[in-house]
Amino acid sequence: QYRLAWGVMDDASERIATTSLEFEAPSYGTGELSIPSVIVANRLEEQTDVIDVNTVYRGTRVGNIALSTDLDGVFGRNDELLVLYFIKGLATDPATQQVSFEVDHRILLAETDEGVARLPTQPLSFGGVQQPIPLAQVEALEAGTDYKIEIHIKDLINGNELIHLVPFSTRGG
Repeated sequence: QYRLAWGVMDDASERIATTSLEFEAPSYGTGELSIPSVIVANRLEEQTDVIDVNTVYRGTRVGNIALSTDLDGVFGRNDELLVLYFIKGLATDPATQQVSFEVDHRILLAETDEGVARLPTQPLSFGGVQQPIPLAQVEALEAGTDYKIEIHIKDLINGNELIHLVPFSTRGG
């Protein structure tokens, strides 16, 4: 169990607001096959500066990586999305102690679940996935439309499967 606390201070009035949230760090090696959360970013930059606790950063920072994210999941028609997530509950091979799974990523129309694009199936052996999706290469994508990224995981050791949907939209105009 952990507690994440943060606050914001107005320099002019010197008023401060704080809040906190309790959370439990998930164990990625046990439990039901799932994806606890997905980050969809449209830019990844490596940072060399030290994180300053007195600075409010744009996007999401993970160590020395800065991700340009949009809380509403709205991206430009020609952005290259970067989909990042960890998979929980993958079975390990008793002989090698390694996981083995296949992952498919598809783009679906949000209203009809009609397929718009599909990336090639990838066999992977590590539960952390970083998948680029170049929207400019998807000819059927239209500006101002709602979509879903379908993540399909098949555990090759025990045969379990998971489908996880992540909504996003393209800017109109």
